[in-house]
Amino acid sequence: KGLKDNGYQVVMLAKSKKGYHNMAKMASVAYIDGFYYVPRIDKEIIKQYKEDIIVLSGGLNGEIPNKILNLGENQAAEALLWWKEIFGDDFYLEISDHHQENEKHINEVLIEFSKKYEVKLVATNNTFYLKKEDSLAHDILLCVKDGEKIATPKGRGRGFRYGLPNDEFYFKSQEEMKALFNHIPEAIFNIQEVVDKIE
Repeated sequence: KGLKDNGYQVVMLAKSKKGYHNMAKMASVAYIDGFYYVPRIDKEIIKQYKEDIIVLSGGLNGEIPNKILNLGENQAAEALLWWKEIFGDDFYLEISDHHQENEKHINEVLIEFSKKYEVKLVATNNTFYLKKEDSLAHDILLCVKDGEKIATPKGRGRGFRYGLPNDEFYFKSQEEMKALFNHIPEAIFNIQEVVDKIE
């Protein structure tokens, strides 16, 4: 609790009622024992409550993409192998395309990792608003929440405000997702595999 870290984000999906109960236990531990700025858990807790859970590797803030960008591919591969060892075929590498600076590089590495380590890919899209034209309204709401002005530049640190980098964080249609990932169609097909695993 004494160490502030930003941690990593992963997506966990319950396959069954047992998986849901395990996720509820992890959430309780995160809030009761791990809360420091945000609720958090460590990998020991994840190992303890892993049964009947599907894990997606997370977007840019996931452990593997973060390590690809900041530490190198070897460290990212080590992280991938940990998740694969714990979750086996219920672990998927998440690729997304919001036209952000680092996504293309991360996706290229994740596609390589998928082949090398035999971990399936799934195409995902972070969604913060329903339609593309809702991005300005969402940005205004972020400003209201933080007490900022829309004219304040987006970024980190003094003189900047939080905001999404573009207007690509809307609910994309099947056709849009298929077009974005037409070079890697299995990332679309594997979504149905994930859905079929859930009771």
